[in-house]
Amino acid sequence: MDTTGSVEPDRETAVRERRKRINEAFRAGDLRFCLEEITAGLAERPDDGSLGKALGAVQARFVSEVIEPAVTATHWDEAARALQDLQATELPPDLRERVERLAATVGKARIPAEETLDVRDKTLRKAEEAWAAGRKREAREHLKSLNGLPLDDHDLVLRRDGLARLMEQETARPVTEGVQPHTAGRWVVLLLIVAVLAGAAIVVLPGVLRRSAAGPFPAVPVAGPVEAPIEGWLAVSAMPPEAEIHDSTGLILGTAGRPLALPVGPHALTVMAPGYRETTLVARVVAAETTSVAVVLHSTLPTSGLLTVRSSPPGATVLLAGTTRLGVTPLEVSLEFGKHRLLLTAEGKVPEWVEVRIGSGGPADTSVNLWTRYAVGQLQINATPWAFVWIDGDSLGPTPLTTGDLTTGVEHDCVFKRPDGSVLRQRIRLDPKRATPTPLTVGTAAPAILAIATRDSLSGRSTWANVWVGSRLLGETPGEFEVSPGEMTLRVQREGYQPLTRTVVLEQGQRTALSLALEPER
Repeated sequence: MDTTGSVEPDRETAVRERRKRINEAFRAGDLRFCLEEITAGLAERPDDGSLGKALGAVQARFVSEVIEPAVTATHWDEAARALQDLQATELPPDLRERVERLAATVGKARIPAEETLDVRDKTLRKAEEAWAAGRKREAREHLKSLNGLPLDDHDLVLRRDGLARLMEQETARPVTEGVQPHTAGRWVVLLLIVAVLAGAAIVVLPGVLRRSAAGPFPAVPVAGPVEAPIEGWLAVSAMPPEAEIHDSTGLILGTAGRPLALPVGPHALTVMAPGYRETTLVARVVAAETTSVAVVLHSTLPTSGLLTVRSSPPGATVLLAGTTRLGVTPLEVSLEFGKHRLLLTAEGKVPEWVEVRIGSGGPADTSVNLWTRYAVGQLQINATPWAFVWIDGDSLGPTPLTTGDLTTGVEHDCVFKRPDGSVLRQRIRLDPKRATPTPLTVGTAAPAILAIATRDSLSGRSTWANVWVGSRLLGETPGEFEVSPGEMTLRVQREGYQPLTRTVVLEQGQRTALSLALEPER
């Protein structure tokens, strides 16, 4: 039977199941399981790009969430095991240096820890031997000296607790009947002490009575032993916030933003972050107080880039933002990252603005074509059916026509009057880059809006009236009327009032409002 067709589906199913397990473990924070599954998957399929990306994300999170917190909390054994798990995988270059630095810190810290473990083991062994030999006071002294040493080894803790229980049982053992020799000795000592105290009372009591007759004793303050705190806190705020704090030996103490518990006194610290220049400072820690220090690291990354500017023809002057002269094309200049506007000028050419962006992606390059500058140009005007033309107040005649030379780069006032009396007005600027006449077709003029309201001149009250243009009735006021742009004479009439005439000039698309007062007839 041919089973080739079923092998690939089974393999793909296994791959999907593995990816599902990795995703669930990643969301749950089980990063060690993620590392094991991804490593196994890459061993089977080294060319799996998605697993490669997942490995990088898990490695970075493993460093920041497992190894660095263990180093900050001085859990050196836990940090060493985590580093061993991580270093079993292939690390990317940007993470390898960070992991090597952490490994060096853990290595330096574990050497004194192992020496301390040896001292604790030897001390406990001496206590056990002294107890077995009957030297119980010596055994208690050795066990008491262990109180100043941390016991994080499970076997040492069990041995110490067992020996302590034996000593407690010996101390709590009931006394047998009769007076033992050592008990008799104790009674003798107590009687001697009572005798000495009685003699002292006979000698001192008369003086005390005399002092009490003279007045009360002054209050004498009793000073008991007070243990001064030997630690304080140091809060370092840094920019960037993820900066690391190291001591003078290179040991990482923590990250910025988290208070550090340090011994009282001055401390030389180094603050560092990838892509920034490290800074060294000296901070003094005060007992039982928090000292705050602020540090700003300077970036070692470039903040400017190279720009190349070319023009056709060459020799154009380049101005930054139109004011600061950078040089003459072809030009290479260094500018800060960001957007910049450049103005290129040359004699006989039209000035050109160009916008460039400088970034970290590499040198920028821009090329500009400069056009010949023409001082004058012409308009070639057409209209349907025709129009009479005025430019800058000069009458040029009916269309079609071609104007004479007009100055380029400035606005010209153009008026076109049609046969129906409508007037179209435009402001036109000729392009200095154009050597041939600029065509212009006069379109249909947009209607003007005329709003008229009338009122009685005596009472001031609004009243109606008819509005005429020549022999054409526009309508009744108050109202708005669409009319052809141009000059026109209005006639406003109403019975009982004197007729009123008004001449107005209307432009296309313009709204003109009139308020007219009618005089009653006498």
